[in-house]
Amino acid sequence: MSADERRKFPRIPLLSEMRVTKGDKSFTLATRDLSAGGARVERGDSALSDGDALSVQVRLPGGGGEVTAQAVVAWQSPQEVGLKFVDAEAAVAKIQEAVAREIGELESFEDMKTPPREA
Repeated sequence: MSADERRKFPRIPLLSEMRVTKGDKSFTLATRDLSAGGARVERGDSALSDGDALSVQVRLPGGGGEVTAQAVVAWQSPQEVGLKFVDAEAAVAKIQEAVAREIGELESFEDMKTPPREA
């Protein structure tokens, strides 16, 4: 089973800034993708450990506004960190709506790039 098949929520590419607060420290990380379950962000200079509790704030695509959610560090690599949203029902609903809207727009864009078939 591939990683995409294991995913509970669809993901969208999202190149944006995410404001992260860990304890009394705040910093900005660059997002790579977003789903209602979490986000993949660039590590930057952040000192994060698996299981760290965070508060995150990100602007949603397509004019979806800004959302604040609680998250934990789920995994990390030398370049990236995976965040899992927790206790964030309202934020998750707003993110799901933005992701669904973006997926619809991405699929429409892909349809526009495909030439029509001849009968």
